[in-house]
This record gives sequence, C-alpha cells and structure tokens, in this order.
Amino acid sequence: MNPHRFRSYRYLAAGLGSMLCTAVFLPTTATGQGCVAARHTSLNLSDCGLHYHEDGEWTGTFNYRWLQSDHHFRGDHDEGDIRYARGNEVINDTHGFDLTALYAFNARFSAALTIPFVYNTRSSLYEHDRVNRHDSSAGGLADIRLIAYGWLLEPTTHAEGNIALGLGVKAPTGDYAATSLFYTANGAEERPVDQSIQPGDGGWGIVAEIHAAQKVTDRGFLYLSGSYLSNPRETNGTRTYRETLSPALANEAIMSVADQFFGRAGMSYALWPKRSLFLNFGVRAEGVPVHDLIGGDEGFRRPGIMISLEPGVAIDLNGWALNLTTPVAVYRNRWQSVTDEAMNRHGDAAFPDWYLNFSVTRRF
Repeated sequence: MNPHRFRSYRYLAAGLGSMLCTAVFLPTTATGQGCVAARHTSLNLSDCGLHYHEDGEWTGTFNYRWLQSDHHFRGDHDEGDIRYARGNEVINDTHGFDLTALYAFNARFSAALTIPFVYNTRSSLYEHDRVNRHDSSAGGLADIRLIAYGWLLEPTTHAEGNIALGLGVKAPTGDYAATSLFYTANGAEERPVDQSIQPGDGGWGIVAEIHAAQKVTDRGFLYLSGSYLSNPRETNGTRTYRETLSPALANEAIMSVADQFFGRAGMSYALWPKRSLFLNFGVRAEGVPVHDLIGGDEGFRRPGIMISLEPGVAIDLNGWALNLTTPVAVYRNRWQSVTDEAMNRHGDAAFPDWYLNFSVTRRF
C-alpha cells in the first residue's frame, strides 16, 4: 500500500475512533441528564472502532461512565442555590458499564451488540418522609442493543473522510420496575424507584445513528455523530407514586417510555502521530424530547436537554485504544412535559455539572 495512503487511513481510523469512543444517551440507564432519563449508552463503534475493518475482524470495547446529578433546573432557570440552601436537592449517582462486540462482515458493513450494566443510587427527601434524607437504588442488566452499520462511500477510495449510518433495535432487557425501600411518614414501604435510575425503560426501540469525519489538515479531523432512539410504546405500567405527593399529579402515576436523542461535533487533532495520541474538543447535546416520534406522549417523563463542551484525549497502543472525555455542562433546560402543560405547571430536574466517560477498545 502507498505509505501516504496508509498514513491517511491510520489518521482516519484514529480520528473517527476518538469521535465515537464515548458513552452517549440511548437506553440503559439515566445518566447524562440525571433526572432527565436519557439513558446511558456507548455508540458501539468505540475508540478507533470505526475504521476500515478487514473481513471478519472483531472489535471489543469496555466503556465506563460516571456522573452525579444534583443541580436543579426548571426550564433553563438554575434553582441549584435555592435547593442547596434548603438541603432538599435530589442527588443521582450513576455508574454505567457497557460491553460491546463489533463484527465486520467486510470493510464496508459491520454489526455491533452492546450489553450494558448499571448501578444507580438516588438520595432525596420528598420521596420519603420529606424530613430525613434516604437513598434508593437499582442495578443490573440494562437494555441490550443490536445495530448494523454501513459506510456510504467506498472505503478503498475515501481514506480521508466518510459517513457511516447505523440502524438497529433496543430490546427491553433491563428491569423497568425495580424496587427499593422507601421510608415514608407511614413507615417503610417497597416501591418502584424513580424513572431516572431504572435500569431499563420497558419498550422495544428503533435506533438510528450517523457518524462522519473529514480530514481538514495534515493532523486534524472534523467529526460529527448523532443518534435517535424511537420508543413506540407510550407507558410501561410501572407506578411512580407521584399521585401520593399531590392528587393533582394523578396523570403522572405511570412511567412513560420516552424517545431519546444525542449529537456531538468537534475536532480531533493528532498531537503525536507516531504514537497515535489525539486531543479532541467538541460540543455535545443529549436529552429527552417532549413528544415521541412514534406513539403517544402520556405518562410521566422529564423532558429536557443538556449541552456540554467536551474535551478529551485518545491513544492507540499496539491494538489497544484508550479514550477519556469529560463533558462540562454549559446549558441545561428542563422542558415542560405534556402532563405539565395539562396541569399548568413546570416540573424541575437535576442535571450534572460534568461527567466522566472512559473506554478501552481492542481490535482482533
């Protein structure tokens, strides 16, 4: 192979890989938005995973994501200082672990299976006796995804840029009615945990993805990545117990199965090409829409969006690719839901200030 062509392929692989290495939003557990239940997921094609594979090549990825959400917003109004002063903020602590296996049928087409696991805790007053702070928790297997990918352009003739599309399914393998002990004014009671820390959402989903990159300098790539999860099921039958807080919340008594979205764009720069060390910087947006693409919008959901600046670093060492990013929130908005509008109210939600994504990928 021409040495220049080989170097271009290597840069494209690392640039696209660093773009796709991080965990994003789809279904496994609520994370990026905290109380806004945009669930944790990696994009499957992890660090250096989206490159031009050889026939029959395997890629395995482990992805870890952590965040703590305790910063409250109503709309885009920051209520954090008020909640902290009162000591009644809700605190979600989320740990997500994704195992992904990708198989390349040839250089152009591949498929990836992601098996996610989560462990989430939630600390609050209002869900208990409103006086003492208690924790609830849930964990285990989350919602498994299977996605097929294909390059739009022929890999052998497009070494410096390409676009990949993905289409697949999300299965309701995660528990969407996990319970924990709640310490109410009437005593301890076993109840379903809040929607934001349920391992699953209870619905079959359709996943659509797009990933693109283009070399713009000798060492730099622009990247773009996005995903949308459509959940046709309207509600999953799991009780929220919100009607016990106020009779006015009766139409939020059952959990919704909401759609979710994610997007990111930025630049990846080869700081040390010989060692495949890349620095990345971009913007990402993720959240839950007010209205689903397919199906109804009833039931309880916390729609909203979080926009972050996302610095990161990626390195490829002898077939092992490591990637670390730390998105930092710059804009958060808890949108008014359909049930909010019906009740002439505007609920709030807790978001993180920043969070951690780390992945390890091995090509075989």
